[in-house]
Amino acid sequence: HYYCWWYSADDLQRKTCDKIFGPKVFEQSVRNVREIGGAAMLTEWGQGCDYANSSPSDPNGECNQIMSLADQHFMSFTDWYFGGNLNDHWESTFTDNAKQMFSRPFVVAVAGKPHRMAFDPATNKFDFCFEQDDSTQSDETEIFVPTLRYGQQANVNVEVSANLRVKSFRDQKLVLVNRPVANVTSRACITLTLVCVFCFVFEWFLIESVTLLRTFLLREQ
Repeated sequence: HYYCWWYSADDLQRKTCDKIFGPKVFEQSVRNVREIGGAAMLTEWGQGCDYANSSPSDPNGECNQIMSLADQHFMSFTDWYFGGNLNDHWESTFTDNAKQMFSRPFVVAVAGKPHRMAFDPATNKFDFCFEQDDSTQSDETEIFVPTLRYGQQANVNVEVSANLRVKSFRDQKLVLVNRPVANVTSRACITLTLVCVFCFVFEWFLIESVTLLRTFLLREQ
């Protein structure tokens, strides 16, 4: 469980929870696992989460801060906070805010040892790096890419390092395969970003403008 009992919207209290107390709790959990074995899972948290009013894209929101800490330490999580407003009047349907807030990319399986995982809810940029390991049972890495965050598959830009290739991407599941390359490090990285539709429109407008200007200048000559 993780609760920062003095958490409030006050800037100082929030920062002591998110930047000092929270990281220390997670680090101690990781040390405990290393000492006694097993695995860690965050099963109860979210006292300071404001599901109804906070923005799912706010990286400083309490929910996003805690989920980012869990990602940083490769810790799975499920939310249960009695007394919170995760759903509408305790009905079975999640609020739209909660749905989007909890819809984050996540590595389901990895063909190696995880090195870094980070998600920015403000930009929807997701980064994951791992050390490739030939001794794993499969050479495939699988990532869940939620449509609630990214929309249609065409909206997602996938960048991979030279030692990876995209095998398939459908039904919110991105599958990558290790591709050993000579003189390339065993560390493999994936980056997911939203395709910038405005950027494409602006680029088209810029190209058309330059073409028209060039045509005009040639006529003037």
